[in-house]
Amino acid sequence: MPWNAPLILAAGESLMLGRAEAGCRCWLAVRGGITVPLVMGSRSTFLPAGFGGYQGRRLQAGDRLPTGEGAAEVSGGRVTGPAARPDSMALRVIAGPQADHFDDAGLTALFCTPYRVRAASDRRGLRLQGATATHRRSALPSQGVMPGAIQVPPDGQPIILGWDGPVTGGYPVIAGVIAADWPRLAQLQPGDTVRFATISVDAAQALAVAASSIGE
Repeated sequence: MPWNAPLILAAGESLMLGRAEAGCRCWLAVRGGITVPLVMGSRSTFLPAGFGGYQGRRLQAGDRLPTGEGAAEVSGGRVTGPAARPDSMALRVIAGPQADHFDDAGLTALFCTPYRVRAASDRRGLRLQGATATHRRSALPSQGVMPGAIQVPPDGQPIILGWDGPVTGGYPVIAGVIAADWPRLAQLQPGDTVRFATISVDAAQALAVAASSIGE
């Protein structure tokens, strides 16, 4: 089946999802949705805390998921293709609140050398391996953080916070991946190469508006 194609399954038929050829994630939309209980307005699963979704855990063989009532016919809609892999284009970032904690060597390391996604990465954060982004060690109170924030712990190896990441953090944030590039960020997997490029806040906001209009 091609990407973004509707498919009707008869009773007893099976849909097999094979190995990913590119990227890290894909989505399966089911008519009527999966009718698990709402938690905080969502039916998604938050694995670190073990709640939401189906019994707060990963799906396993033998699970049966109830579906809701859907339209009688499959109707066409506006769909888009999968997000491009970041290998061919640097992830665009804006300066973080502690960018001035980093000296020229630390900034050069982050923006002029490639990093590789480490195996110890998940939806909480992408741990990177590469040149050391050195910074001044100073007392830093916990601050609010969000997906895309690039924190740098004392070892100088950046961590890009993900959707299941913390809401506060105590490491200096050197930069933040812009919202328009979050879909590409979500497709990174261990072993992928990551590069960064800076853009202005105004440019990032314009890209976010353009991206939201495409999805409408």
